[in-house]
Amino acid sequence: MLIMETASEVKLHVRWMIKADLASVLGIESKSFDRPWCEEDFCDRLRFRNAIGMVVDRNGTVCGYMIYMLDRGKIVVEKLAVHPDFRRQNVGKKMVDKLKSKLNENRRRKLELLVRETSVGAQLFFKEMGFRAIEVIRGHFEDEGVDAYLMCHELADTFSAAPDGEMPRNRIRIYL
Repeated sequence: MLIMETASEVKLHVRWMIKADLASVLGIESKSFDRPWCEEDFCDRLRFRNAIGMVVDRNGTVCGYMIYMLDRGKIVVEKLAVHPDFRRQNVGKKMVDKLKSKLNENRRRKLELLVRETSVGAQLFFKEMGFRAIEVIRGHFEDEGVDAYLMCHELADTFSAAPDGEMPRNRIRIYL
């Protein structure tokens, strides 16, 4: 019997990844990538003190995950995937929104990630989320000799240009 959920019944919750989530994450990984990471790859990456793993929980089911690194001035997304059964249901958007919420003027101003040249779906998704391809990295994915696009989303400047087109000047700087 097929049960239809209404939008009000569907709860997407982004939370920290725990060890018990790893089986679900590995299942999503194998369905999402041609060359999936194994359990050891995930554990090795998450041992870094600046690495964070999060999952999207939908009414008790892990339907997406992301791994990112906190770097000086930016957040680097290492992995982001949604289970095929849950794609186009705002799961990916929820994760990207969570990442964007971590940006601020004083600490980390941008998000970066690499997308395979052959992964048009991912390119279009991230473009829709406000990312821009800023560089082509030739032969980055050595296994297939595939190029990568470095995609970036930057925190919008809070200062707008002056009427004459110049950027605002820091008036206090002349006294230092």
